[in-house]
Amino acid sequence: QQGHPIAQFNLGVKYDFGQGVDKDPVQAVYWYRLAAAQGHGGAQYNLGGMYFEGVGVQRNLVRAMMWFTLSAETGVGGAAKNRAVLSRALSAEQQAQARAMALACRQRAFKDCEP
Repeated sequence: QQGHPIAQFNLGVKYDFGQGVDKDPVQAVYWYRLAAAQGHGGAQYNLGGMYFEGVGVQRNLVRAMMWFTLSAETGVGGAAKNRAVLSRALSAEQQAQARAMALACRQRAFKDCEP
């Protein structure tokens, strides 16, 4: 919790996959959120996946697309592809909402991007 996004991301992965700790998707989301709030593209990507699957959080495809959009901007492989897949599942209005959420998140330097 000291503001080290790589360490936070790594803790998220450990909880996500049960590596050395009991698997705990809620804890994984917690650590991913901390790292994502500091612009960590991998954490943003993994958060998108958690929202897409509804693991550790309530399923929310708009929020998943927001995180995949932000992650794609950092160059994380697969994020743009996942965003394209989601664009076929979401209405034009939902896609616009996800883009607006991503823009607002970016403009706030990734602060307060989560409910």
